[in-house]
Amino acid sequence: MTLNLATEEAIRSLDNRYINRALDLWAEETTRRLGRPLEVVLGNRRKHPALGAYKGLNTQVTLSSLENRNYLAIWYDPYELKYNELVARMGRTDELLETLGPMLESGLDLGSDYEPSLHLEKLDWDMLLRRILFWVLRARGFTKMANKDGRFQELESLVNLECWTPALNGLLREMEYNIAPSVKELAEDTVSGMAGMEEPARRADRALNALRIWNLLEVSDPVDAKPLTDLLESRFPRIKALIAEVEELAASRRLDDPAAVAAFTGDFIRKYHLPGEWEKADEFSGFLKGFQF
Repeated sequence: MTLNLATEEAIRSLDNRYINRALDLWAEETTRRLGRPLEVVLGNRRKHPALGAYKGLNTQVTLSSLENRNYLAIWYDPYELKYNELVARMGRTDELLETLGPMLESGLDLGSDYEPSLHLEKLDWDMLLRRILFWVLRARGFTKMANKDGRFQELESLVNLECWTPALNGLLREMEYNIAPSVKELAEDTVSGMAGMEEPARRADRALNALRIWNLLEVSDPVDAKPLTDLLESRFPRIKALIAEVEELAASRRLDDPAAVAAFTGDFIRKYHLPGEWEKADEFSGFLKGFQF
């Protein structure tokens, strides 16, 4: 199966200043670690021999070895393009889910009209900016906490994502990227989602909600955040109390420092007794062990 990879040169030709700056940072860090830059390419996740088996909506950015060359590869799901097309037509409705669900389950090849490498200008580059910057952080020495139990992969992804978010936001600020619109939208979505739920019974689940909301409140405009803080006050007092605990746990730590973030993540896991057996994992070094340079 042909992968039809878009080169880094093609990605840079979009002239997206933030993406190009992220690519520059990646080149700087990989040159520092490896002696030369590691090229970024983009392909169709559905055509990847291993990643393509998953039927759900999923775009991944991974270190990949292809035809005896090593890359940071963006494996973009063409169904992201279909999803955005349906959202534009239907909005985020039950009808959309009813339309998209069977299509995803069928694994239907959407054809060249949805081939990511042929339609770079249509891709969600705001999402991809953050994915690339997470790899910049990995190259800078950020390590995750890995759960040895395969049942907790989603939990592992969530806790590491949230514990790394302050460092990611710091990179975005350095690039003069305006996070305010996405933060405001996330605050609104959070209020909408929480309006129909009750406080989780398990403390660990409440703590994960608290960590996510703490990150959001840290970068929110107080006016935009008021509906969320009012909701916490009136209906989610236990989550509100845990937000204060998370803030105390983060206090005096430099959350742009790899060692401090690793300690923060480990302390959070232990304090709230997240399930499974956890260990530190260096994803950047780990992936590169089998690569030839």
